[in-house]
Amino acid sequence: MRIPSYKEPGEGHVIQALRQAYADNPRILPGDLCAKFDVSVPTMKRWLAMPENDVQALVNEEVRDMATVDEVIEHFCPNGRDIPDTQRRWRLYQIMRALEDKGWNRIKIARYLGLNRGTARYYLSMSEDEVQRIRDIAEGRLIINVRRTKKPLKKSELLEIIDAQNKLPTITRPQICEVTGLSMSRLMRYLALSPADREALLTGNK
Repeated sequence: MRIPSYKEPGEGHVIQALRQAYADNPRILPGDLCAKFDVSVPTMKRWLAMPENDVQALVNEEVRDMATVDEVIEHFCPNGRDIPDTQRRWRLYQIMRALEDKGWNRIKIARYLGLNRGTARYYLSMSEDEVQRIRDIAEGRLIINVRRTKKPLKKSELLEIIDAQNKLPTITRPQICEVTGLSMSRLMRYLALSPADREALLTGNK
């Protein structure tokens, strides 16, 4: 399993690229420039009007932030980002907590680690018992039997998932888990159902 990291350019880098594209072709239509960078016309105008020093300050901050993330990840994953599944959650928790200790908020942590906000909130809100459990698993003091018999899927649980998705189409997987009380692994079993299996479960009696 690989520890994730931020891959897309931050706003400062996007602003810089948009300004360069405009400088290279001043006759470019506003609509074409907006479409290329997926921004609105007011945003484009605001970015073009920004002082160069402000743009460079944003870029410099993003470069420092990415260096900080790399430094923290390398500290907790000295042998590389590809780590055993049993250690991933503990390493990720340590990384996120270290970034939070540096004053980063959960939105920023999620963005730079390539995670959704719900995942960041889940990790940084874990109880002491939960943290100790993932640490024990990572350090081999607690063995999880991954071959244990899985509980049968239930129509009632699938209906709860569908209800949550209908009420909030943008709901994230961690949020579905919070609403339904299902574990992420069990939720993923439902989401992986084929249309035929899904229909069979919904039309069944269980």
